[in-house]
Amino acid sequence: MGAADEARMSGRTARMTRKPGAGAITSASFLDRIRERVPQLRASEEKVATVVLGDPERVIRESVAALAQRAEVSEPTAMRFASGRGFDGYQDFKMQLAQSPARSSAPAPGPR
Repeated sequence: MGAADEARMSGRTARMTRKPGAGAITSASFLDRIRERVPQLRASEEKVATVVLGDPERVIRESVAALAQRAEVSEPTAMRFASGRGFDGYQDFKMQLAQSPARSSAPAPGPR
């Protein structure tokens, strides 16, 4: 493997890891952690949280554009929601969501 290949691989690896200091997220508490943080979110990010908590199975299969459209927010807002939870981006967020065993039984948060 050449130096250019190694640089690409190390960059790819860096993008797929959680941000330093984010801490390990246990899958059982993943949706609970989102639910607990809803009151601290911006209104636009709360819309994203509501969509994620309301149908996590669908979020796993959809693009950030589709999530943003369903939440009626911009794509950067949906990305900010995912990265603001301590993930490297939307794909990393979806991977953790997919590993969460409680995802199908999570009730959506009520209105403020």
